[in-house]
Amino acid sequence: MQYGLPVKIQAPANIEVNRSPFSGSEEFQLTGPKDYGMTVLVLDATTPNATEVKSELEELVKRGKYFSDFIVSEDDGFVYRISIDSLHAVYGFRKVKIQGGKQIIFQNPYMSKLTEEQARRLYTSLPE
Repeated sequence: MQYGLPVKIQAPANIEVNRSPFSGSEEFQLTGPKDYGMTVLVLDATTPNATEVKSELEELVKRGKYFSDFIVSEDDGFVYRISIDSLHAVYGFRKVKIQGGKQIIFQNPYMSKLTEEQARRLYTSLPE
């Protein structure tokens, strides 16, 4: 919260937080040691229902060229696999929190190459 994020996140003590405006919202890039990293988007809520937002995000991810399947699917988020071919897969996540009229979307960093274990670890570190 000391960096302007409206929520607490379980993160390493020595992370770097970069905050930037993003099309009427705020984007936070969190980077740290041991492959820790995520992007957090904070914008005005379009609905009070996190499940609706999560469903919209699932549809966007499904449209990706190399989308393979969902590994975890919960009411407020998911972990997914992208398979470029039968030997190469990367993983990502999205989690939604609605709080104080804001929609907070947690996701893997852009262009990340997370393993399934890394994606699950980051996903489970996020607030409920």
